Amino acid sequence: MTSKPKLKRGFSQFGLASNYHSELTRRNFLKTLNMLREDVNKKFGQLILSLQYRRSQLLSRIEEIEKEFTEQTAKMLSLRQSLELELREKMFSSLELISISTENEYTEETRDLYMDKMKDQILKLKLYDFPHYRDIRLIMDDSLPYHLYKTGRILLGKSDPPQPFRVFPHQKSGMKTAFTPLHVKADTNNHMYFLNKDNGRELCHFDPDGELLSTGAIQREDEKEIELGSLALSNDLIYVSISNLHQLQVYDKTSLYFIHSIGTRGMDKCEFSHPLGLAYSNKYIFICEWSNNRVQVLGETEDELEMRTYKFAHFIGHSCEIPGRLRRPQSVEISEDQRIVVLHHGNPCINLYGWEGQLISQVGGQNQLSELSAGAWGICQGIHGELIVSDFIQNSVFVFDKQGCVCLKIGGEGYEYGKFCNPSGVCVNSENTLVVCDTGNSRVQCFLLSTVIS
Repeated sequence: MTSKPKLKRGFSQFGLASNYHSELTRRNFLKTLNMLREDVNKKFGQLILSLQYRRSQLLSRIEEIEKEFTEQTAKMLSLRQSLELELREKMFSSLELISISTENEYTEETRDLYMDKMKDQILKLKLYDFPHYRDIRLIMDDSLPYHLYKTGRILLGKSDPPQPFRVFPHQKSGMKTAFTPLHVKADTNNHMYFLNKDNGRELCHFDPDGELLSTGAIQREDEKEIELGSLALSNDLIYVSISNLHQLQVYDKTSLYFIHSIGTRGMDKCEFSHPLGLAYSNKYIFICEWSNNRVQVLGETEDELEMRTYKFAHFIGHSCEIPGRLRRPQSVEISEDQRIVVLHHGNPCINLYGWEGQLISQVGGQNQLSELSAGAWGICQGIHGELIVSDFIQNSVFVFDKQGCVCLKIGGEGYEYGKFCNPSGVCVNSENTLVVCDTGNSRVQCFLLSTVIS
């Protein structure tokens, strides 16, 4: 008896089961993919809403902070103005005063004429008629009209501590933008040239009365930020050291236009590393190189086409602990007797060199200049041989006699006249006027050394 073959209930031999399974798998995959897409879209929408809500919260908080800052700034300004007014009232009520009566009463309409008329009389009176009165309080600045309006008189007070006879920029100076002076040099006509931290107006030229004559911008490379060093003046040129570009830049003294640059980074001749202090004398340029621990001297010459060229002359000092060697030279000045005065930073001391670089004497060293801090920054020399050093940490200016002893300390921290906030550059003009860059207070204060130093 033969058995019948069993009937196969699957349809694999016809391909039906395989196709059906593939179709079912595809549909399930698409369904899962759609569900995943919907879930992602839903969560993404929730995230967008959350971020928008958070953004609105942050913007609202920023507005509140800006409003609080504006209110606090207004309160601080009002408080400062009231304190200044109170200080002025107390100062003028407590001082021994001398009044100068005027022929005509002071009015707002005649203010400019009145002040111009009194200017020369006041200075002459201060220098000749009252030599025991060392300085004039609050003169040739914005506060003078207030006192004239209140009293109708010019007031003179004893300068103890010393007070400036001129403070600028003032209302008539013509300075419309920010002015944060870093370094200053005065020419033979007592015009003043400043390095200013205000971006785009780094060179500023003022007349002896503090009136702005012109401004100029420092040349940049690829619009990068620049770190200003110092400046020096020749008869017709301005030399500016740019520390982070490791070069000197030359500008026309009249127009303040850029002419060319000198040097590149390095340790060889005519190469610099973080140049800071500058000085110019007898067609020689003296450059303090902070990182190379030396002063490099370049000679200025003219070729047949009257083009300026600069040749290496010699080095002064190098990195060494031996007394007289230079370490982090900060500022340099050329005295009337052609001595090279170099100020060290950090451990402050002053080295005096001959014209060829031979060490003559040293003031301080190994913390011997106890009056100065590590903030000793700028140095200059008075016409009688005084050495004057600014100290931005102590907010003071020190005057040293020829023996290296402090004979006068000017300033102290504050915004009142005669006080400083981070003073930096200093210079003395031909009239023996000390000009101080009061950097933190965004102003310049001028003192007459002949009346300040008794």
